[in-house]
Amino acid sequence: MANYCSNSVRFIGNENSVEDIRLLFDDIDKKQMRSNRYHMPDFVKGGTGYMEDIAVGPGWISYETRMVPNLEVLDDIADHYGVDYIAWYQEPMAGLYGEAVRTAGETQFVNIDTYTQKGRGNNPAFIALKELQASLLMRQQPER
Repeated sequence: MANYCSNSVRFIGNENSVEDIRLLFDDIDKKQMRSNRYHMPDFVKGGTGYMEDIAVGPGWISYETRMVPNLEVLDDIADHYGVDYIAWYQEPMAGLYGEAVRTAGETQFVNIDTYTQKGRGNNPAFIALKELQASLLMRQQPER
């Protein structure tokens, strides 16, 4: 049996586009449950498209993939709807943990080896990714 990678993603951008993505993930889940086959929209070209156990929450979407995250699929979805995203993923059996940010059409990610903690701590790439995440989240805050 394949190992499963747990994924969480937060799409950031126009509220209508983000809501459309939430509905898309809900639709994917429903189609997969009805047909007992994996489903991806036609505009998704990257990756395998495999997603399972999709849960659409108020700010986050969570789902499972096999062994690795499907960042290419998230890239296609973000590009199609003109939004950015922040993603977290982990596959504990393989010791994989990572974070990704897509903004302005470019995805940056850091994979961390949880057994040795390589990639974390004072790693400049990890610190830069955290700063990019913070700036995206600040941009999404409603103005007062």
